[in-house]
Amino acid sequence: MEEFWELIDPAEASPTSAANLKRDKKAYMHIWFLVEPNCRDVIIEVKSGREAWAALQAEHEKDTLSTRMNLRQRFYALSHDPATGIMPFVNKVLAIVQQLESIERKPQNDKIMDKLLISLHSSFATIRTNLSLCTPEPSIKEITTALKEFEDNETLRPSFSAPIDSVIKKNLCCMPKRVVIMGAEGVGLNQSLMILTGEI
Repeated sequence: MEEFWELIDPAEASPTSAANLKRDKKAYMHIWFLVEPNCRDVIIEVKSGREAWAALQAEHEKDTLSTRMNLRQRFYALSHDPATGIMPFVNKVLAIVQQLESIERKPQNDKIMDKLLISLHSSFATIRTNLSLCTPEPSIKEITTALKEFEDNETLRPSFSAPIDSVIKKNLCCMPKRVVIMGAEGVGLNQSLMILTGEI
């Protein structure tokens, strides 16, 4: 959502150029998928990201006990699903943070950072440990960047999950056809084993 904030922020001028109007519609789609299905009623009639954000603000800006509890419950219940990627998780966390900020209940930065790291999938344990040991503490933006880079690197990493026998066979294919087994039990010295011709 950070890339669209200048478009939907009420303090900024309304988008007028064709490019910004297109991005404003894209912002609406992001907001739509970030908002819980049971909270979409207030934005179903609008098609602008700016209008959708204003409608959500109006709906949630009242600091009532039910609103506060609902937002905090959603904040703490979020968890990272590696199948959908790291950025949807980060965006959902930050979207709820912005809603809490609109009712002047924004969590402190250290709690947001803790949430991002604690709720990571176990496959991100390495980067979580590295970030938690950083001195000084990284910012939310630095954490987000590091998580995205880690995810990208893991995606590019070759898989080593092939069964061990297939790895051995692949290595054997690179060896000479005649392999001399010296002193193997039940096998005469210098007996040639025809590995690749199927004579064994």
